[in-house]
Amino acid sequence: MHLISMRTIPGQLTHNLANTATYFLQPTAYSTGKIEGIDADGQGYSCTGTLIADNLVLTNSHCVVNPETGKLSRGMAFLPNLINGQVRDKNDIAYATTVTPGTYFKSGTMADYVDDWAIIKLDRPLGKKYGVIPLKSLPSFDLVGDIQKFALVGYSADFPNSKQKEYQEFTAGESMTAGVHLGCSILRQKDNLLYHNCDTKGGASGGAIIGNIGGNYYVLALHSGWNKVNGLKLNRAVEISRIQPALRGN
Repeated sequence: MHLISMRTIPGQLTHNLANTATYFLQPTAYSTGKIEGIDADGQGYSCTGTLIADNLVLTNSHCVVNPETGKLSRGMAFLPNLINGQVRDKNDIAYATTVTPGTYFKSGTMADYVDDWAIIKLDRPLGKKYGVIPLKSLPSFDLVGDIQKFALVGYSADFPNSKQKEYQEFTAGESMTAGVHLGCSILRQKDNLLYHNCDTKGGASGGAIIGNIGGNYYVLALHSGWNKVNGLKLNRAVEISRIQPALRGN
């Protein structure tokens, strides 16, 4: 049985349903899942994760470590391609065996969030069934610009709203079906962080920013939350080059 009584990990700026499509319609749908965790104090929470190898899930450090205490969560479950609160096969609900956080937030500053990534090793090779989306590191000058060619995927706390006519069938409520913002952009790089305009809300933390290169889908950045830059609230993302060294040997 998967974990219950969830709160969503903050990471919001805005979430515009008019620009969001249900993610299971997308070709990379099966590789995305919901992370449900129990923190060191016994409180439940949820985030988003992406299969990047058969038994490896990419998410944020702040989805596995409490930034205020530096304590690792007690346990985590990965629910692949959760739609309307259901997985295709309950036997596919996987559990974390090891976790590699990029940071334990020891400095207490924004510098910690440069490495706000985590790799969760699962107890079963779900990627063989659900597929994987590999990482691809590109220089910032190839990513930055209002090109509207990326997508951010996440189990946002405000999506889908079953009170809206087009989402009435999603009776399980918000954060129980992934949404995707199609056509968003990475607008700038500053202090080793990327900043983007993709829609997010609590629960979307750990969501992949995905792009199509040569007909193949890749994770090009990792949504991490938001912070103020020159007085403006901007969504930030982790650069893939920060993550790849941890995958060597896996």
